[in-house]
Amino acid sequence: SMNTGELYTDEFLSHRTPSRLDNISYEHEKQLRRKSILFIQEGGAKLKLPQITTATACFVFHRFYCKKSFNQYDHMLLATTCIYLSCKIEETHRRLRDIINTTQRIINKDQPPLNFDNTFWELKDKVVESEFIVLRTLNFDLGVQHPTPFMLNYIRSLQGGPNLAQVAWNLLNDSLCTTLRFSFLLISF
Repeated sequence: SMNTGELYTDEFLSHRTPSRLDNISYEHEKQLRRKSILFIQEGGAKLKLPQITTATACFVFHRFYCKKSFNQYDHMLLATTCIYLSCKIEETHRRLRDIINTTQRIINKDQPPLNFDNTFWELKDKVVESEFIVLRTLNFDLGVQHPTPFMLNYIRSLQGGPNLAQVAWNLLNDSLCTTLRFSFLLISF
């Protein structure tokens, strides 16, 4: 499915995001986004998620923080929630227990897996609560139009080979760490 395609100006993304209005510098917001997306990608890899599911989690994460400040919500909890939500969106079955255990192992590398004690249940409740916050914040609009099919069609039209496809694929993956997907240029004539 396809979302409404929220686009933001570079001016908004540089100076007027909720985080910027909440006294978080542009550089610090970029760092938080990058750290969170790398965390989502690592979690996706460890959970053996299809690339499309991981990309959806990244898009949902970025869209959420275009509407809310990093000071308002724990970005690691939100990243975990976006993985959980993207598994539902893309119909990639993973148990919430497995998602929580995987992301907690990334955060606490030297710790054993969580036992099913109060810590686990509290974290599970927080993820489910965060899921509703994300859903409400995004007005239940979770459709994502991924650029991959367009890229592949374009490469085919250029009669580009596997090397060009690989470079383009790498660029798309790298762009997941940025807000490039949500920005557009205002061209004045």
